[in-house]
Amino acid sequence: MKTTENYKILPSRSDACYTYSQIISDVKGHYSVDKDKIILMTKIAEHDKRFGKKDQRTNEYFESDYIYIKNCWTRFFVFVGCAFIIACRWLYALYGAGGDVFTLDIKKELVGDAAFTGVALVIYTVISSKIAFTEYNEVMNRVKHYYAMLARLGRAKDIGEEDAKDGRTAGISRNADRFL
Repeated sequence: MKTTENYKILPSRSDACYTYSQIISDVKGHYSVDKDKIILMTKIAEHDKRFGKKDQRTNEYFESDYIYIKNCWTRFFVFVGCAFIIACRWLYALYGAGGDVFTLDIKKELVGDAAFTGVALVIYTVISSKIAFTEYNEVMNRVKHYYAMLARLGRAKDIGEEDAKDGRTAGISRNADRFL
C-alpha cells in the first residue's frame, strides 16, 4: 500500500491483489472501525425494522394493562359472536322449525343463552389472557435484549444504565421513540 506522511491511501481497483481483510485492517488502523460495533449496529437496525413499532407500542403499557386491553377486545368479539349465534338459533326456532312464540319457554331459553355466553366469555378470556401474557413477555425479552445491545454499543447512558441492566422498562418507554 502506498502511504504518505499523515494518512494511508487505500488500494485502487488496479491493485487487485489485496484481500478484503487486508483492506479492512488498513481502514481499521486509520479510521478505527470496530467490527463488533458494526455487527451490533446491524443487529440493532434489524431489530428496529422487524420488531420496532410493535415493541414500542407494547412497551408503553404495564403487563396488566396490556392483558386487560387484549381481553376487552376478545370479550367484545366473543359477545358479538355469541349474539349472532343466539340470534340465528332463535330465528331458526321461530321460522325454520315451525315454532311459535307462544309455545316457547322464553325464560328457560334466555337462561340457557346467558349461560352459553358466560361460558364462552370465560373460556375465551382465559385463552386470551394466556396469549397476551406470552406476547407481552416475548416483547419484554426482546426489549431487554435490545437495550443490552445498546448498552454494549455505549449508547445506553441516554436511557439510564440501571433500567437497561435490570430489564425494567418503566423509565425507558419515555425515551423509546429515540431508539425504536
